[in-house]
Amino acid sequence: MKQERYKLLKIKTFENTSPTAFDSSSNVSSVENALGWPHGTLAVLEQAFLQKLDRHTLWDLSNVSNTAPFEKAASVFLRGVRILGKDETARKVSPTPLVTSKAMSEIFDQEYFVVSDARVLDAWPFLKQHTDLALEVSELTKNLETVSRVLKGVKTRHPWLIIGGGITCDLTAFAASQVGVSFSLVPTTLLSMVDACIGGKTGVNVMPYGKNLVGSFAFPDQVYLLTDWLKTLPERDLRSGCGECFKHALLLGDLNLLETLAVNFAKKDFAKLGKHLPALIRLKEDIVARDPFEKGERVILNLGHTLAHALEAVSMTQQDQARDTIAHGEAVSIGLLFSLLASVAIGLWERKGFDRVHSYFQSAGCLLSKAQLQVFMNSPLGSDELFSKLLHHMSFDKKKQGHEDHAHFVLLKAPGQVHLHQGKFLTPLSPPLLRKVWGDLLNIMT
Repeated sequence: MKQERYKLLKIKTFENTSPTAFDSSSNVSSVENALGWPHGTLAVLEQAFLQKLDRHTLWDLSNVSNTAPFEKAASVFLRGVRILGKDETARKVSPTPLVTSKAMSEIFDQEYFVVSDARVLDAWPFLKQHTDLALEVSELTKNLETVSRVLKGVKTRHPWLIIGGGITCDLTAFAASQVGVSFSLVPTTLLSMVDACIGGKTGVNVMPYGKNLVGSFAFPDQVYLLTDWLKTLPERDLRSGCGECFKHALLLGDLNLLETLAVNFAKKDFAKLGKHLPALIRLKEDIVARDPFEKGERVILNLGHTLAHALEAVSMTQQDQARDTIAHGEAVSIGLLFSLLASVAIGLWERKGFDRVHSYFQSAGCLLSKAQLQVFMNSPLGSDELFSKLLHHMSFDKKKQGHEDHAHFVLLKAPGQVHLHQGKFLTPLSPPLLRKVWGDLLNIMT
């Protein structure tokens, strides 16, 4: 990538700043030690969030005496930013074989350290005899404190086998990447099968700043794709996977496939749904092969995610122990419709095309109602207060490229055709336009 695409930031030493974005009950040094990070790394990360740095900011450390915490922070901030005077480290990309033919029991032929999602163990008790570490995680605990606890529980250098949904795989694969351990994935939810386990993205949330802001690119040795897991998938998890499946169908430009998927979801026909997974997965595999580290084209896989991540961030900061947070896929479905409405609003797409796609979302049953969304947001959906919070997170999204008061979106000018803005895959949209589109979205929700 050409250097002129970067903004230059001369950084002053701030590693002695006390970080506050991390669990107050956890000792910062203990977390850094478990991760193998230099002292001061968390403080550097916090300052990067406070300054709202983006991934196109080039860090100048010429005035910094102790560069170790800055270099480590740069390697994981937004999955990696560049430092002035340092060449980008060559990152290994290996094709990830999808293994679809093995029975569940045959997965354990190789010697692994097995990390399993506790919910999966409840649904599939035979896994308990193979599991070395059980995790009970949610978006609220998808953080560095949990990563440190995972690493403290590992007593072997065997490759890891990670069994679970997107949260478990994201978090645990990030933990493995920080200690240089190879790993394979067994996705057990529809969302993780079609999206989260493909492409090498790992990471955790850093609240109150946002979703997946600290992470790495780490590619698994293998991904075991077994549709048997879908038989015990709770209805909400199935609905959550719908959003990512629909996103891939839109990027493929195949509205007939979109309609077929909607019918399969409505009927909960797992057999027919499973037959379409290879085509949906192949889309992402092909894009990742061309752009593994999201330097360009891969960003289109974030279609619908600018608003989705904002909804998730607001949901996580509004919750008490009695309420759940919005699921990623639930937020993605809403985010997809928002992005398509934005495409209509600026004249890229005709309204009748949007209405057709919207009807498939409705018939599939994967959309939250306004009442359900309002519970997750804990605020009136039409209020200026809620929109201000959403705008804050959309403007701080990790895909951001300049335009301080704008949010950046992947937009479509037709199914399968991403709009290019000045040669880039992201289009900046102003707050007034976003407020209008948010109102349009609320008007079509039931």
